[in-house]
Amino acid sequence: MPCARRDAAPFRTWWSRVSSPAMSKTPITIKDLFPDLAPEKEKEAEENLRRYFAFVARLYDRIASDLHEQERLQVLTEEYRLRRMEAGRSFTSNHNDTET
Repeated sequence: MPCARRDAAPFRTWWSRVSSPAMSKTPITIKDLFPDLAPEKEKEAEENLRRYFAFVARLYDRIASDLHEQERLQVLTEEYRLRRMEAGRSFTSNHNDTET
């Protein structure tokens, strides 16, 4: 079944808020992202987001406090990091606009 296309307006609103200098003064809510969400679904989404953030914080604390975990993560992500740094992968390297 094809996914229903969502209106991009909530994302644009969210992006304009997080990319502006005043973003720390304007908290973004689930209602901002999903304005048509029913109140019970909004509460469920907020709880899921809180649980996700708590998990990420625990994961970060675990890795930050354990040198073995830091080394393990580095090994797991090294191939990905190296691929991202290959020559010719960035926008600037695809254009010969630095010659004078």
